Amino acid sequence: MFLFCFLACSSGKIKSNWNDYFDTKSFFDDQIKSLHAQHVVLEKQLMFNGKNETVISDSINWEKELNAFLSIDLLKPSYVGRFSKDSITVDENFYLITYECDDKRTDLKKAELNFDMNTKKLRSIIFLMRNKNAIFESEKQLIYFTDSAYIISGMQNIKLVEGAKYLVKGRFLKR
Repeated sequence: MFLFCFLACSSGKIKSNWNDYFDTKSFFDDQIKSLHAQHVVLEKQLMFNGKNETVISDSINWEKELNAFLSIDLLKPSYVGRFSKDSITVDENFYLITYECDDKRTDLKKAELNFDMNTKKLRSIIFLMRNKNAIFESEKQLIYFTDSAYIISGMQNIKLVEGAKYLVKGRFLKR
């Protein structure tokens, strides 16, 4: 259930320098400040192994709510030099920047940033996380739509234990 855009592009992939990385932490810090200031209501749908629950709340700790996104910092020193960067102009309305990593020591495998061509503002961001070892495997996809929603989906498998699948959808409602 991965929503990544697999688009053909003419530009080649290059290894990125630290200063070529988008500052995801600052972006999410700004989003949290904006959500607090606007007193946004959250409609959250939770699905875990087939069970569903929907919650609507107007008292949100946005730092905690968006912690999964805040914890992914492309400027983290351990990421330096591990990602290739590719960019493509999709059409006259938006362009896409993709960071990819195949290093087994790095859990972040892909970050895809969708920017508005006219405003140069980030419209959405997708992260793909993957961990695997002899006894444990997990995969998580995080999607954030600026000022409107997020989706976190994933699975975890541990040897000799039944696996778990989950999906969390958050929608931001203006008062």
